[in-house]
Amino acid sequence: MTSTTHPSRIHPHTTVRADRDSGTASQRLRAVLLANALTSGVVGAIATLSPGAVDELLGTGHEGWIRLFGGVGFLVFAVAVCTLASGRPSTRARYAPLVRLFDASYVIAVIVTIAAGWYSTTGSWVMGATAALVADFALGQLWFARRSR
Repeated sequence: MTSTTHPSRIHPHTTVRADRDSGTASQRLRAVLLANALTSGVVGAIATLSPGAVDELLGTGHEGWIRLFGGVGFLVFAVAVCTLASGRPSTRARYAPLVRLFDASYVIAVIVTIAAGWYSTTGSWVMGATAALVADFALGQLWFARRSR
């Protein structure tokens, strides 16, 4: 007759540690998503409320586009990302790639628009810095989403 041992009795610390590591990665993914949502929300609010000042800084000459895409668009994105970050860990891991897709699209759009000369010199530096921050968010999301599975 063979004896079977319950899996939790074999290596209880390993099971707890694996759960803890996964939880930490999920919590860090949540933190990266929340930071992404917070910065997007702040930028969106500023661009919605003061599109003229943002346009003056960037040198685009398109106040309406600043308000629509840089303002309202970022606010909608911020709400969606915050909602995702507040959801279940499995949902975060499943939909974080969609946020990364939006982040990567933003970075590519900034590179293209800088190359096309859409901004003043100062505006190009500001947009380049924001693209670098967004790229960092995307990489953080990728890193922690893979570790939270």
